[in-house]
Amino acid sequence: MDFNTCCAYCCTGLSLFGVVGLVSFGLVLQAGGNWYLGVSEENAKGAAQGCFVGAGIYAAYIVLCGYRVCKLARKKPDREREEGLLERYD
Repeated sequence: MDFNTCCAYCCTGLSLFGVVGLVSFGLVLQAGGNWYLGVSEENAKGAAQGCFVGAGIYAAYIVLCGYRVCKLARKKPDREREEGLLERYD
């Protein structure tokens, strides 16, 4: 596995974790759990909006990195064929 492939998988996985975490925090803040996260009541709405914006940014990374992963996955058989690893299937 080359560096580009590893980086694309890592970015996709971390972005998935980021979206889940930030959406969870945003929902907790909206539901009145600001005391749980240590956010003052007057800042809870802004903090929740910030979490949702951050989740949207991570979602964009999922789309872009996921596209890159799919693109790399389609190229993999071609590379292996060029290296002679798939000769038995020809």
